[in-house]
Amino acid sequence: MHSVQGGYAGEEMLMTITTRSQRHAAWESFAKWKKVSGCYGLQLANGPFLAIPRAAVPPQDVVPFEALLRKHIH
Repeated sequence: MHSVQGGYAGEEMLMTITTRSQRHAAWESFAKWKKVSGCYGLQLANGPFLAIPRAAVPPQDVVPFEALLRKHIH
C-alpha cells in the first residue's frame, strides 16, 4: 500500500501521485471504497489497496470527491 500525496479526480479517471509513481486509473478499475482511519481506502479490482489521506483532500473538495467515489465505485 502506498499513500497518495497528490492527484486529480475527474469524471473519467483518478490520477494519483505517490512517493514511488504517478498513475492513472479508470473508475472501472476500482472494486470498492470506504472511509477508514483518517483516509479514503480504495480497493482496486485486481487486488491492491490505495489509501488517500483525508487531509490530502482540501475541505472545499471533500463533497465533490465523495460524490465521484459514490457515483463511479459501486
